[in-house]
Amino acid sequence: MTPPGDVIGLLSAACERMNALAAAWQPPGGTLVRADRVVWQEKRDPFSGAPVHVGRWPPDADGRRGEIQVNDDGSFFAEHDVLAWEEGQFVEAVTAWGRSDRLCGEVRRLTAPD
Repeated sequence: MTPPGDVIGLLSAACERMNALAAAWQPPGGTLVRADRVVWQEKRDPFSGAPVHVGRWPPDADGRRGEIQVNDDGSFFAEHDVLAWEEGQFVEAVTAWGRSDRLCGEVRRLTAPD
């Protein structure tokens, strides 16, 4: 399934945002979140019945995977595993969400137990 162009545009924006957030844990010149690896599926929102485009990044060689959901209203949420250690913290994933005119994102970290 190939989603519409606006969905692909949101995927590209989400990938850029998540790669910027994950840059500290990627090998030089490496790209963690790649748009060309996404496998798409269309679903229906259980409440509104509107189409929802769900893209999944299958596990890579290190077992990292991710998912993006693009809603009919143009909003999206994406997350992708990072799975790295940094100074007593486990960097679990990066996330991106918003719309084409407003992208947000964050790094999800867990403090290592003592």
